[in-house]
Amino acid sequence: MVYQLINMENKEEKIDVYLRKVTLDMGEPEYSMYQEIPREETGAENFANGLSFEEFQNFLVEQIKEEFSELNEETTPKINYIMYVDDYPIGDIAIRPGLNDYWKKYSGNIGYKIRPSERKKGYGKLMLKLALDECKKIGLDEILLQCNNKNIASRKIIERNGGILIKEDGNTLRYVIKI
Repeated sequence: MVYQLINMENKEEKIDVYLRKVTLDMGEPEYSMYQEIPREETGAENFANGLSFEEFQNFLVEQIKEEFSELNEETTPKINYIMYVDDYPIGDIAIRPGLNDYWKKYSGNIGYKIRPSERKKGYGKLMLKLALDECKKIGLDEILLQCNNKNIASRKIIERNGGILIKEDGNTLRYVIKI
């Protein structure tokens, strides 16, 4: 999809933005993205950070397998995507089509991370919008999300995509988005 953004010089710029499911042919650009995203920050974990390139290839295999997990007390399916802007990987986002009690309590249907060098450019809002389009395609009509109350950027991303705050639980904000 082509979007228009206002850049830092206040000029319109057209960008090609899309989500791509994680695949085994992902290489150095995606590896580099995962190395830039911190291992852990404000509730998000990046298990690929610090891996060798060979270990990263195994990580991709596990990411792909997650889509076919069974929904039960211990696991839930998860579809993993990477968002690209003009063919450059910006961040990752995952959709959990079904939630067990753990994921209802500690996360929700969607989790995302953006590489630090690409933050504060409006990409998070676009990435969540694209993921919500994917959610609609697979039949979801209500999405649960949460973020740390100190993560102002994530709060704005969720709220600008229609997120309605349903509960504040300590440091955790819980949202719902109706599709």
